[in-house]
Amino acid sequence: AIGGVLLARLAGVAGYAAGPGVAAAAPLGRGEAAYLTAAVLLTGLLSMVYEVVWTRLLALVMGPSTYAFATVLSVFLLGLGIGGLVAARLPSERPARTTAIVLTLLAVAAWPLLPAFETLPRLVIGLRMIPGVGFTHVLGLEIGLAAAVMLAPAALFGISLPGALGAAARAARA
Repeated sequence: AIGGVLLARLAGVAGYAAGPGVAAAAPLGRGEAAYLTAAVLLTGLLSMVYEVVWTRLLALVMGPSTYAFATVLSVFLLGLGIGGLVAARLPSERPARTTAIVLTLLAVAAWPLLPAFETLPRLVIGLRMIPGVGFTHVLGLEIGLAAAVMLAPAALFGISLPGALGAAARAARA
C-alpha cells in the first residue's frame, strides 16, 4: 500500500509520454525520484517478505518440509510469471499510475486471504482422516490450496515490478 501511495503521488506529479507526438515527460525533481526509488525498493522487499511469510504459514499446514518450501517457491514464481505476462499487455502510457493501482489492489487482496491460513490445517487434517487417501492426494490438495491463496497476490507482484521499473526508465530518459 505504501508503494502504491508513493507511486500515485509520483504519477500525479510527472506526466509520461505515450509515444510520438505526445509531450515528453517532465523531469523528476529530487522528491519525485526519491518516491519512485522507494516504491521500487518496497515492491521488491514486500514480495520477499510475502514469500517468507507464506512459507512459514504453509509449513504449519504441510509441515516444515521441503514440500512446503518448494510449493511456495513454485506458486510464487508462477504468479510472478503470470503477472509479468499481464504487465507486458497493459498499456504503458502511465506506468507509475498502473503500478500504484496494482500495489493498492495487492494490499486490499492480501488481507482477506490471511484467515484462509486458519482453515487450511483443518481441511488437510480432514482429508487425511478419509480412509484410502494417500500422500499424493493430500499433497495435491495442499498445492491447490497454496495456489488458491497465493497465486493472485504473487501475480500482482509480477505486474507491479515491471510497471515500477518502467516508470523509473521513463523518468531517467526525461
